[in-house]
Amino acid sequence: MRARFQDASKEQKDDPTDTLRNFIPHGTSSDGRKDLVPSALLRKLDDKKVTMGLINMYGCTSIVVVSKKAIWWSHFWEGPSFGFWEHTARGQFWRDNWIYTPNNERDGDLMPTQFRMDVLDTLWAVGPCSMREPPRNFKGIWCETGGEGLFKPETEPEVMIIAPRKDRFDVALDLYPKVQSNLRYPGHVNAITNTLKDIFKDDPDFGTDRIHTYGYDASDGHDKEADPTNEGGNPFAYTKMNGKFIFQYDPREATVPHQKAAMQLWAELQPKPILEKTWEVPACQAEYQRLLDAVDSDGNSTADFCGCSSSNCTMEIRYCSATCKECLSSDLGNITFDAVVAELPRPSSNPSPDQAFNFLKYELMEAQAEQLRSPSLLTNFLPHGVDSAANTGVPTTVFRDFWTNPVKFGIVNLYGCTSVMVISELAFWASHFWEIPAFRADESATALSPKFQSDVLDWISSTEFCWITLRGQTRSSSLACEVGRGRFSPLWSPQIVILTPKNREKLYSGNLQEPYTAQPGVIDYNRLEYPVEVKKIIDELRGVFQQTEASFLGQVTVVDYKPIRSDPGATPPEIGGSGQYKWAAGKFLLEYDPRAKPGMDGVRNRAAGVDVWAEDRPVPVFSRRWRPWLCQHSLTDPVKRDLSEAEEAPKVCECDVWSCPYSTLSTQTSSSTASSSSNRAGTSTVFVTVQPTPSPTPSFAHGVCRIRIQESTNDERKHTKMHLEIQDNNQRLIYSGDRDDIGRGKTIYISADDHPLGYDISITLDWADNGDWREFGNTLRFGGSSKVDYQATDKRKTPYCDAQDWDYGKFYVIFGLDKHPTRQADCFWTC
Repeated sequence: MRARFQDASKEQKDDPTDTLRNFIPHGTSSDGRKDLVPSALLRKLDDKKVTMGLINMYGCTSIVVVSKKAIWWSHFWEGPSFGFWEHTARGQFWRDNWIYTPNNERDGDLMPTQFRMDVLDTLWAVGPCSMREPPRNFKGIWCETGGEGLFKPETEPEVMIIAPRKDRFDVALDLYPKVQSNLRYPGHVNAITNTLKDIFKDDPDFGTDRIHTYGYDASDGHDKEADPTNEGGNPFAYTKMNGKFIFQYDPREATVPHQKAAMQLWAELQPKPILEKTWEVPACQAEYQRLLDAVDSDGNSTADFCGCSSSNCTMEIRYCSATCKECLSSDLGNITFDAVVAELPRPSSNPSPDQAFNFLKYELMEAQAEQLRSPSLLTNFLPHGVDSAANTGVPTTVFRDFWTNPVKFGIVNLYGCTSVMVISELAFWASHFWEIPAFRADESATALSPKFQSDVLDWISSTEFCWITLRGQTRSSSLACEVGRGRFSPLWSPQIVILTPKNREKLYSGNLQEPYTAQPGVIDYNRLEYPVEVKKIIDELRGVFQQTEASFLGQVTVVDYKPIRSDPGATPPEIGGSGQYKWAAGKFLLEYDPRAKPGMDGVRNRAAGVDVWAEDRPVPVFSRRWRPWLCQHSLTDPVKRDLSEAEEAPKVCECDVWSCPYSTLSTQTSSSTASSSSNRAGTSTVFVTVQPTPSPTPSFAHGVCRIRIQESTNDERKHTKMHLEIQDNNQRLIYSGDRDDIGRGKTIYISADDHPLGYDISITLDWADNGDWREFGNTLRFGGSSKVDYQATDKRKTPYCDAQDWDYGKFYVIFGLDKHPTRQADCFWTC
């Protein structure tokens, strides 16, 4: 078994594109809201062998869906999805939330809401579920069950539920109800089974016989040598095989008399697979693989053919020649693709204001419906932050990536406030700044508000606001933090859209020219209620992007809106309100689609796009198109491999399926430029192939870096909180973040995307079943080469740590937990 895990680990580490993922991650949050989130990998089963692993299972649950086409393998945390700690006078006890969850935290009288949101909603999810670990996002299985999906009926999908079984400690301590089941969470497994039946209800052959359950040994399932779990750890050093699983697929299990493929799922030290299947591959796939495998007498490949294999495997294989049109990179006309062609939504041609408003309402309600289906995963509306204790408005921001799925994002109920949006080819950042107190101290004030600097400009340019939390609710980070993480580098052509109120006096007296068309670089400050403040905002933005005024203004579009009053149908704004909108004023919509260009052939002319709509205006106030990056192609999209435009007859011409996290974005460079009035509404853009240019990395001072770890806890095993800061050799802060409810024995990660060092940093909270928990430290890994724990205290050589003892109340300002133990440690390493 260890050798199989080693094979999977080596293949992943040796992958030159750094896109191959063979180990199921234990998901952590990518948006700072909570530490533990569902995670999953989807891998197609085609012409290549596949080996995948799931390790370090010691209470969590996994669902495996496998068909003749693909495998979807997930991980769901035990807490809080399946259980929680209950604190009593007798001590603390782990409770099955199916039995002990109070009624106000259930869906009616049924299941715990937390379990439904984390597990069942994830199985149904159509939109992207996000996680910090590569490949960063995934979909549920429902969207792959119909049409040309990877789990459609003819692919014969089967399911394995991997769940913890009761162990001797469960029985001895009587922590779980005495039901007739050897599983720790029988209620949850039954609910999962029923949900899977519902998901596959259109498959006439899918029944209970296709759903299997395996109860694994959770005792000693946590193996320190298996960290980090998404990389496989050190397989040859695994201490035990408890809680470890391996999947293997071979498309050439047999070749005579017909080629057959086979898959097996192995568990722990079981002598035979817990799930296995063999099937005959379609004739075209067998021919395709025969050509791939062909070699001459010297062992050199003779694969000289032209082919495109679609998801239903109907494409004819043709050998290459100088007359093979399909081999010419400029001509793919004879090839049929399965890619879905979509155009960004539009109202009717030359819409009236009422028609434009109805279009805006419909799209905003679509955004609301999507958010309500996955409230813990999607933020489709910009919140208006309120500090209820101080009875005042506070700045709020939202950051979202542009990946494989369309985005609908709404900003509603603006009636004097200002929103700054930064939009690149990879992501967008949106902010809400209150009119009072940020722009005016009160209704009678006429001068610049003293809070304008702290409540507006600092949220644009300060790097101190990276995942700031206020009274337990996470606010997203400042623009400067996101710029530092690379999503808005010049490579991705960032553009600015500022939504700000019209001058009220001129508006109501009829002295404003209407309609007025917003254009990049054309700013009429006389139309604005706050011209001085908007000018300062633009100057602050220019400083963040380090550009000259002349070049930067061409990237800025200022949209003035009608500041009427609060629309009762648009409250609360963070969910889009009730949808019973009274008027169009103060409402905006951003829409993104990676497939947003009509008339494309599926590959060469594919374009992604973004539109921003304002109020009842007939055309977008901002619009742009670009050639999609690899991470913006869905798993089922064919992507043409990079062939020389000048080559008459390349030896290999094929369509392939790519999945691309951020680590491979530098394989393509866009030549699209800022939007202008001449190509605003969907006009085609010419794309020029240029040499790849790596994304610029924010600078930091090399030498010895320091990470400061401040911890607080209220018991010995669970609910540890952390505040983390990293400084470079010049003691400049390059990362700051918070983590909540970490269990000892768990590992958290600081992603390379969140700081300029260029590698992930992991922190494992040490734990043993005996000894004083206050003596346990933490173990840190800096990338894959450097490791240190709190026992390394020799300051004469790096890495080393300087860790204090536990005390009480020292960091109450950070944690608000002055009655619980806290600890601080500084660790140093060469960077």
